Amino acid sequence: MVVGGGTAGAIVAARVAAHGDRSVVLLEAGPDFPGPDETPPVLLYGDYAEGRVTTRDFAWAWDTVPSAPGAAPYVLYSGKVIGGGSSVNGQVWLHGLPGDFDGNWAARGASGWGWREVAPWYAAVARDLDFPARGGSGPVPVRRVPPAQWHPVHAGFLDACLDAGFPHCPDLNAPGASGVGPHPLNNLDGVRVSSALSHLRSARDLPTLRVLGDRDVERVLFDGDRAVGVLARTPAGAPVRVLAEQEVVLAAGGVATPWLLLRSGVGDADHLRRNGVPVVLDSAGVGASLREHPRVMVRWRARPGYELNATSVRAPVALRTTAPGSAIPDDLKLSIAAFEDEQGAGIEMTIFLMLAVGSGHVRLAEGEPAARPVVDPRFLREPEDVRRLREAVRFAVDLVESSPALREVVAERVAPAGAIDDDAVLDGWLRRAVRGTFHASSTCAIGPPGSGAVVDQVGRVLGVRGLRVVDASVMPDSVRANINATVAMMAERFAAAIITQSALTG
Repeated sequence: MVVGGGTAGAIVAARVAAHGDRSVVLLEAGPDFPGPDETPPVLLYGDYAEGRVTTRDFAWAWDTVPSAPGAAPYVLYSGKVIGGGSSVNGQVWLHGLPGDFDGNWAARGASGWGWREVAPWYAAVARDLDFPARGGSGPVPVRRVPPAQWHPVHAGFLDACLDAGFPHCPDLNAPGASGVGPHPLNNLDGVRVSSALSHLRSARDLPTLRVLGDRDVERVLFDGDRAVGVLARTPAGAPVRVLAEQEVVLAAGGVATPWLLLRSGVGDADHLRRNGVPVVLDSAGVGASLREHPRVMVRWRARPGYELNATSVRAPVALRTTAPGSAIPDDLKLSIAAFEDEQGAGIEMTIFLMLAVGSGHVRLAEGEPAARPVVDPRFLREPEDVRRLREAVRFAVDLVESSPALREVVAERVAPAGAIDDDAVLDGWLRRAVRGTFHASSTCAIGPPGSGAVVDQVGRVLGVRGLRVVDASVMPDSVRANINATVAMMAERFAAAIITQSALTG
């Protein structure tokens, strides 16, 4: 049984079912669209909006604790539809860096998850149509928007980065890649290739696979210390017990998976008892160490007469670099796009802090375990995160306002407005403006027993039997990249481990 039909869940369910030696039931809280003909265009073609329907109509909307008084509200969206995040995200297929695995993950005890071990699985899940020599042969096609199709703003951004001395990087997925170049995207000829299409579609006719949409799972069922199934709700709202033949595999995502475990009695024992949840397993790491990628947007009005529209000017090109003074290489990503509001159009530079020092948590709502969880990303609580973003904003402003190509586009800067040389003033703006990137991870981290980890190297929940987690929540730390490609890579490895009932292979 697999709970959650997103990037990870769809891959694991399809791979295990295709092996043929066991039956798989895949439960998805959102709707199931069996193929392209049934998939709404807003999902199929990767648009953020289509008239009154948006991708957010197919997503969980998790309210988060504000980062500071007066902060912009940040709702953390995650996919609630077959294909999950890969059906609603920005389709950036960016690999983590080797140091993410050899450094951060290994330092947290994730044995078997070094770069040498994960690189073949990045290749196994996707095939790069622009760089076939990379060797990938998987079902996810990866392409880049050719420069001929860029808006002049994007060409100007590339030129500004090159003029500032950054290297041109045509393949941001090359190991250790740094510099400015086109985003790799899992979009082929305008079609979003989600895991629902890349993996699940070809497995649907197998007698070993059953896909059930609109099945909201409320908790895992235990017999002693063994997970035996789940309690779910049918589309009509009726409760139903669904029993697992062999094991329960959770793939509900970085927020919903720890929330589900907590409601099931797996988590910090004091927290569970305080909220009236019977304790099955005392595991303090459940919901802890929530990792996200903080971002802020610097905005300029367009010069009068310069035509922009937010639907055509997206972000096909990005700069991967190091924040001024940072000890973490390539901890920034910058991209440029258009925005529109009631005052008109302009351009915005989005600055992503790709490896924050700080972390947050997911907890039960006090006294209301069935209510939506408390999600606190705790953005900018660490001084070094504030300092790096502060200097990144100054760098971005200088990059745009000193570029001949971009000065033809931009007029006044509206966010942050005015001078940016006062640290206290700029820090205040950062704390009010910061948001996340919908990249929740690390809330049920991999690690050895006794380390505070929740799962072992193959996703088995430490301390109970018959329960496994295979989604972004098991990442020991975030990666310096959008996380969808990494989640898919991990799902391929976990599927292989489930099939062989063994430890990880290379």
